[in-house]
Amino acid sequence: MNINNAFNQICDNINTFLVNEFQIEKTNNELFDKNLRCSLLYTFKGENDEFEYQVYLDLKGYQIIKETTYSNFIKHYEYERYNSWSDLAEVTKDLDFDDLYYTKESISELETVVTEFL
Repeated sequence: MNINNAFNQICDNINTFLVNEFQIEKTNNELFDKNLRCSLLYTFKGENDEFEYQVYLDLKGYQIIKETTYSNFIKHYEYERYNSWSDLAEVTKDLDFDDLYYTKESISELETVVTEFL
């Protein structure tokens, strides 16, 4: 798949996800910022929503990044790396809220880090 086709497929896949999950639709130009990153999910985790959680697709780095933040100073990142935009086009076909929300590091493990830090 050439890069233009891969980009268009990625945009179509993301828009399908956004419409299905959030009833939001964007143009291809609106999906990505100047750094070729696209926000897929923004929410909170924890019993009191104390952890800010976001997931974004990074086209430059061929990756999906999951970022968990506590009070803007403790951050935990998880990366799903791919080899090409074609691979990203394939993986974005099946975007799912629960899969994006899942992290390998549990909130209870992150709470332990916060407790030790504070």
